[in-house]
Amino acid sequence: MGMRCIRIANLPAEDPERTIRVALAPYGEIILINDETWSNKYRYTVSNGVKFVMMKLSQHLPPHMTIAGNRILASYEGQPTTCYGCGRTGHMYQSCPRRQAERPRAADHSSSTWARIAAKNPLSRRDGDEN
Repeated sequence: MGMRCIRIANLPAEDPERTIRVALAPYGEIILINDETWSNKYRYTVSNGVKFVMMKLSQHLPPHMTIAGNRILASYEGQPTTCYGCGRTGHMYQSCPRRQAERPRAADHSSSTWARIAAKNPLSRRDGDEN
């Protein structure tokens, strides 16, 4: 898998580096952990909340993990596409087969006119309208 630069978001700044090392240890050897900072235009370096992890991967990291009770987002070059909903690889959440199966089917109104649809809906009539 080789060396990868991994960006980790949604992890509070006060969480110690040790929690990241323990959580990522099953995926490979961690070389370096740094805080990303805002632009150098500012007088002081300010962390932007994203951790930069350099590690030698032995297997792919999941894009969503729980570290110290926080759901984090991990991303790196060459990471397989993984669904946020079901956790399977190969598709994104928008096209998730499980999500498509759970979504109720819309009624077929291809041959209906607006007048027929409104006539079937009792809430569409206003007070005082006679029929």
